[in-house]
Amino acid sequence: KKIENLKEILWATGQVADYRELVGQLKTEEAKEKLLEEMTKRFSRDGRNRELFRIYRGEDYKERILELIERHPETESFLEMTRFIQKDFPNQSFRAYQNKITKMLAVSQAKDYPEIVFHLKIMASLRLVEEFKKLLGWIRETYPRRRNLMNDLNELEQLT
Repeated sequence: KKIENLKEILWATGQVADYRELVGQLKTEEAKEKLLEEMTKRFSRDGRNRELFRIYRGEDYKERILELIERHPETESFLEMTRFIQKDFPNQSFRAYQNKITKMLAVSQAKDYPEIVFHLKIMASLRLVEEFKKLLGWIRETYPRRRNLMNDLNELEQLT
């Protein structure tokens, strides 16, 4: 009964402290894993990615954060999540940023260019030089008529 009550509190609040209190009551690793799966399904279904991220970050579950990024690249916590894992998963972080930028460019308007360039600067800091050059080349080849974007890319290349 106590565990069910703690679960209800966690579902309502999504707080790391509530998660830890509940996990402290569980006796086996299997029960903890089952809770994680249930919480992930419930919070993902309800669009509560930020709460999931906070719990995963608090427990240093970087692989789960990576999965969350891959499943929900549109989440408001995208930047915070990728920054948290990028040292441990530079290639996957690069791909996540690349996917996000690709989607933004597909429907892009000039007002989105500063955000795109911001993500590109972070990607440059991951030091995946060849992949970064390929991506910039692809953007130039695919969107040559977007002059403002091309100007931003020229400035970015001078910085890197």
